[in-house]
Amino acid sequence: IKTLGDEKGSITWGSSGLDNILGKPNGGELCCFLGVPGVGKTLWLGNVAVKNFLEGKKVFFASLEVDKRRLAVRLYQNMLHKTGIELMNIEAKEVDEQLHLMNPTGTGDILIKNFGAHTVCSNDITTLLKDLKATKGWVPDVIIIDYMLITASNDGRLSRENPYTYYKAVSEEMRNIAFE
Repeated sequence: IKTLGDEKGSITWGSSGLDNILGKPNGGELCCFLGVPGVGKTLWLGNVAVKNFLEGKKVFFASLEVDKRRLAVRLYQNMLHKTGIELMNIEAKEVDEQLHLMNPTGTGDILIKNFGAHTVCSNDITTLLKDLKATKGWVPDVIIIDYMLITASNDGRLSRENPYTYYKAVSEEMRNIAFE
């Protein structure tokens, strides 16, 4: 990810309108989407993933809530403008061909990883990302973690009984991932 002010290094919020109003976030920034249950946070994060993929970015999507296959179908539906039933009737090769047409440089990619609620902390995600870099040369431009309130803290001494302290620590740990 490039530095502040370098438009090539910035990511999209998933909407050109929001990009224009808010300005695009840059590398090293922690951005949080907040809302009541069922409002569409995961759906919006999927949109952010798709839009950044279409811009040629590599997106790492860690989901602690939605099953990997279900999330992938949602993303493909968004990218290919097809229903889930239509996707099931298309061969994987045809899906790959259509995705390649959308991203002809082949630089964009979306990698989805599932974790159980309260089973993963930022150290686990950092280790996974370092492994991907070492074994596959894969380094994300965008990291999406859905969602922070069911992410564990690196500090096992902290308790969720004091939610402010606990989630302050979790958000600082997530910010460190963004900074790295």
